[in-house]
Amino acid sequence: MLYERHQAYKGFAALGTNVLAEAKRQGLVVPRWQGPGSAQYADQKTSAGRLALIARAAALDPELAYASCSMGLFQVMGSNHKAAGYDSAVEMHHGLTMGGIEAHIACGVAFMRTNGLLRHLAARNWASFAKDYNGKQFKKNAYDTKLASAYAEWTTMLRASPAQTVAAVVADASTLKLGDRGPRVRALQESLAAFGTPVKADSIYGPATRASLQRVHGRGDRPHVVGMRRYELTDAQWEQIAPLLPPQKPRTGRPAEDHRQVLNGMLWILRTGAPWADLPARYGAVGTVSSRFYRWRQAGVFDRVLRCLQAQADARGDLDWDLHFVDATVVRAHQHAAGARRSGAIGG
Repeated sequence: MLYERHQAYKGFAALGTNVLAEAKRQGLVVPRWQGPGSAQYADQKTSAGRLALIARAAALDPELAYASCSMGLFQVMGSNHKAAGYDSAVEMHHGLTMGGIEAHIACGVAFMRTNGLLRHLAARNWASFAKDYNGKQFKKNAYDTKLASAYAEWTTMLRASPAQTVAAVVADASTLKLGDRGPRVRALQESLAAFGTPVKADSIYGPATRASLQRVHGRGDRPHVVGMRRYELTDAQWEQIAPLLPPQKPRTGRPAEDHRQVLNGMLWILRTGAPWADLPARYGAVGTVSSRFYRWRQAGVFDRVLRCLQAQADARGDLDWDLHFVDATVVRAHQHAAGARRSGAIGG
């Protein structure tokens, strides 16, 4: 992250003269950009220095502080949070902090798509991309030649093992026979998750893999088109879960994106195994769904919902506590599991 004092100046000025004066007193703003080696970056040479500076700005206004930062692997300004798929700069910061590499890639791609930059990449027009992404001075840092070099390097590496689309992998499975093994089978098994029919990726074409493949062909599905809506919450399930979730409208700020829509998006990711970047648009912005997932996980929301649902089911007598689940395998516990001697067992 890098805090841009000249960007913050505009925001604090819009909040009024008193706020701007306090920001100036704390050294949080400058009226115009002073250059890469200037004093405005002198206290940001270390991660600790940058974080301390941002924390001081956030104490005055969190949204403005993060909107004035360039964030993530793609160094997208927080003020561009909408273009990057987030509802706010604060949410963008949280999503990138908690989301890992996939969140960073999704953020960068969303920003490029919104601003029409992907067409330059598709045309391999490195100069046009660098100009729009890095600014008119892109030649100073040879961003266009660096992009061309990186593309050539990755093209060479990928040529050795060309990637097939999920649909192509599934179509290619028509010649497989029961008992076949190897990377081709594993690619199929991993691809089936995209159709909502996950199967153990053991590289063996067995009855379970064949059955999953037949279900896909039987439905005529194509990846990320069908949407796997059968994994979404039913009305009855939602009525049980809704009261256990955080308030739809927080105490401060705007109302959150619809909880049910976002939760269905989380379920889609968990059931398909797809990366966040492939989340269908009907579930909302990738940044919003992924950020809420990591925020709720950190806050213990899912654990709390599970405990409450278990308590409710137990009170209704719907829970069989003798039934245990281990890695999705159902194992019924017998008295022998507790050490009881089996009838006819030979003693040691």
